[in-house]
Amino acid sequence: MKYQAPYGVSNPDAPYINGDPTIGRQGSIPPAAAFEFPMREILNVINKNKITPDDADLSQMMKGVRSQRTNYVDDTGSANNLSVALDPPLGAYTIGLPIRVKVHVTNTGAATIDAGAGRVAIKKMNGGGTAAGDLPAGGICELVYDGSAFQLVNFGGSGGTGTGDQFLIKIPYTVDTSVTPNIITAVFSPAITTLTAGDPLLVKIANTCTGSSVIRVNGLPDKAIKANGGGNAPTLQGDLTAGDVVLFLYDGTDFWIQPNPLIGANTTLNVPSQYSTVENALLAIRRKIIAQNAIVTVLLAQGTYAPFVINHGNADRILVRGTMKIAGNLTGSMFAQTGSSAAARAADSANNIAMLRTRFGTEIQVPATAAFQAGIDSTSGSGRPTIQDILITGPNYWSGDGVGRWCGVTGRDVACINVSCWGLDLGFYGGGNYYLSYCFASGCHRAGMLVTSSSLLGISYSGCFGNFQGISCNQNSTVNSYGCWSNFNGNAGGSVGDFAEFTWHTSQAVGNGYVDLNCGAVSYMIILNAAGGGGYGTVSPTPGYLSAYGGFIATG
Repeated sequence: MKYQAPYGVSNPDAPYINGDPTIGRQGSIPPAAAFEFPMREILNVINKNKITPDDADLSQMMKGVRSQRTNYVDDTGSANNLSVALDPPLGAYTIGLPIRVKVHVTNTGAATIDAGAGRVAIKKMNGGGTAAGDLPAGGICELVYDGSAFQLVNFGGSGGTGTGDQFLIKIPYTVDTSVTPNIITAVFSPAITTLTAGDPLLVKIANTCTGSSVIRVNGLPDKAIKANGGGNAPTLQGDLTAGDVVLFLYDGTDFWIQPNPLIGANTTLNVPSQYSTVENALLAIRRKIIAQNAIVTVLLAQGTYAPFVINHGNADRILVRGTMKIAGNLTGSMFAQTGSSAAARAADSANNIAMLRTRFGTEIQVPATAAFQAGIDSTSGSGRPTIQDILITGPNYWSGDGVGRWCGVTGRDVACINVSCWGLDLGFYGGGNYYLSYCFASGCHRAGMLVTSSSLLGISYSGCFGNFQGISCNQNSTVNSYGCWSNFNGNAGGSVGDFAEFTWHTSQAVGNGYVDLNCGAVSYMIILNAAGGGGYGTVSPTPGYLSAYGGFIATG
């Protein structure tokens, strides 16, 4: 499949660019081939591996690649002359090409194979030809093309006196006798007294690991276990699963395994004690599937951290959680609320950040140069990650966002519990569906909370204080609130416009500079149980009357 450049450009290798209305830049237009060709490629992998395509299973390509079904064929030839037909057919043999062949007739001597690109010799790993019986009928031989012949890489030494030596490789095997997860006790007989780089061992695992693990071989010093695909990071929950027979390969320092791909139980990754950065912890779990009954918690100790991105196919099973200095969720009464003027908001902002830092031990700091960057972003994958007990701060002037991203709406759901944003451009930016509980934005320079582009913001027991704008909803989006506050912001406490809907339920909006609650163009605002929530001050338009621009406020 060739690269499909954006539509209407002359450079066949031109990159895609995002649109940016602030500078009048139009985004790239993808051609139909940019969508169809990759889907056809993926569907071919699924179909050719004998898997029925199913929209309910989004791991079929991985299953097809893992099954290696397209590399398996049945021999239809005669003794010493194997013939196979792969689907799709081979046009040429390439170095490293692997095929697995179920032999039709036992060979009686030197054998050849035609796999679709011509007949070539089958040789053993020492270069010698096959001897009688080396390829028994019904056996599966694994062949790899070396540039001139297919080498038999799983030769079992069953044949007679062919050219060259026969190979019989037996890997030491034992059963783990440990009763402690994360410690593999491997006692081999005969005993292994030394280890050399390249040594393989097979062990049947007794306990599912919960994290970083070691192996003890016949009383030798413990050796760390590392997982292929995990860099040099420790093993994760489920990499070693009870009952699995695992191949261990020694590199001279550590033992390496091909890990079980599933995280099957709740597990916690600690930052920075286990992983130096949040990104490193999130990167470690990207090689794993998280089971539906499991939650992976990335726990941040007290300290300041750089912005990071949550990116995982099972993000709904990920919780990124900070550490509180004072336990418990924040409430609106904890925030300074003295006025909506610039001077009053600046004073309140200073008091609020001081208060926030006495309660939150974990702080994400968005740098001054981070325009269009979020403190915590969630860009791809399925499901809704959860963020809890974290303070996100900016440089106290126009900068990046707290949770979400201003440039490039992603449509990803995010849930936040007891998260506060301060001193940013936007506190919470909802380009997807946001669910906020006990979350607050103060001292932000455009809006405390913004939801746009056909998205949803569900908020409870949360609030906006001393921002330029409180809560804003536009472009076919929806805000549903309960038990919230939006007070003493410089412009509006809550505003809705551009075909959007805003429900203000048992909530308070007072003291805002322009208007407390505002309903703009062709939009709808519902104010429910205002008295129970502390009430509201000024509204526009008058409830029950349609504005000149099609805005309507209903009360109940």
